[in-house]
Amino acid sequence: MSAKHRLLPSALLLLALVASASLGAQTLRLWPGAAPCDAGFEACLAAVPAGGTLRIVSNQTIADRIGVERALSIEAAPGVSAVFTATQGHTFLIPGNAPWTVALRNLRFQNGSVFISLGGNQSGELIMEALSFRGHAANAQTQVYWQFDPATTARSRILLRRCEFEIGSDNGAPFSISQFGAAAGGMEIIVEDNRFRPESVPIAQSFHRAWFANVDGGGPWDIVFRRNRVLPSRVETTPPRRYASGIEINTTGNPNVNLAVHDNLFILDQVAGAGGTGVSAGGSTGTVQARVINNTILNAYNAIGFRANVSGRYDNNIAANGFRLHEGQAPAASFQRRGNLEFNFGQSSNWSTAPGTLTLDPQLSADGQPLPSSPVINAGSDVARGETGPGTQGALAALDVQGLRRIESAHVDIGAFEGERIHYDGAE
Repeated sequence: MSAKHRLLPSALLLLALVASASLGAQTLRLWPGAAPCDAGFEACLAAVPAGGTLRIVSNQTIADRIGVERALSIEAAPGVSAVFTATQGHTFLIPGNAPWTVALRNLRFQNGSVFISLGGNQSGELIMEALSFRGHAANAQTQVYWQFDPATTARSRILLRRCEFEIGSDNGAPFSISQFGAAAGGMEIIVEDNRFRPESVPIAQSFHRAWFANVDGGGPWDIVFRRNRVLPSRVETTPPRRYASGIEINTTGNPNVNLAVHDNLFILDQVAGAGGTGVSAGGSTGTVQARVINNTILNAYNAIGFRANVSGRYDNNIAANGFRLHEGQAPAASFQRRGNLEFNFGQSSNWSTAPGTLTLDPQLSADGQPLPSSPVINAGSDVARGETGPGTQGALAALDVQGLRRIESAHVDIGAFEGERIHYDGAE
């Protein structure tokens, strides 16, 4: 064998490394960075191909509006503050003509909203992580808006976690997160470890809701809302600034929805008779299998509201200091109810009190945490907590709303917090 032939494998390896480096340079752009990323943000974004990533590597205040029609990712490098100040909606139109991934990480949006449209005939994954939203775009009803119109039975996945939402004062923009549209194959949506609160400005009436979802089309939907906090404004105002509602999962078409709502804190308000609901689900068509467990729902007009097509389990929840426990067509017989505490509702509910329900003052602090003498400590149903289902996301992590472990003592506590740990180990 000649020397030329003996060197061929090494030459091929070198060519492969060069090609790989070239591909990496094309799919990952740093801003500021090499041309065309040595100029404005929009010029750099235009150079990112489908499937690529734009990484912001220095502290920037960015007045440009994002508008793309391909699947790409935008992120700020660790330790970098990237603030988008455009007051229009930022748009991502994902054609879905190839398997896709879109990730938005570590970005801040000031008076701007993000609109994401999912279409095409291929599945993909949308990741929204460590984002911050204050206010909302002038032309938007929501801070984050997902629109679905995929022409496929393949299932896509959305993960939104560790984000901060501070909704503005405009009643015309009532949602922090909203979604509309259909998906023939259903979808998996996970919203976890986020914090929602309104801006600290007076407002006479509010219909603000942390998440509104309109679920349409056939196929199975797996929807999870876990370890989130829906809180009052940072500075108390008169009248109070709180969300009227927590989440609403509305069904149209013929979807089969597996819904898990667990380990969340909802501190709401009846807000001038707005009639909000902590956890609401269902519609005139389709079916919802719901598991609502270990939530704390305070000061709501209606703590829960389920339509006739909803059934499931309602366990280990605190519902207190509201107008009505349940408002909806779902009969109490459609739900298994264990280990709950219900206290101080101004009007009777169409659900009678289940056997074993505590009706004592839960003795909570202003931020919903159990005081040392609270009757919720060790009073929950361990059997209910240990169960799984419904759907592919039915196994609960052994964590409370703070991300601290369940169970701390002899039994699981009622509500979102594992109370003993707060007073023994400290809480935020």
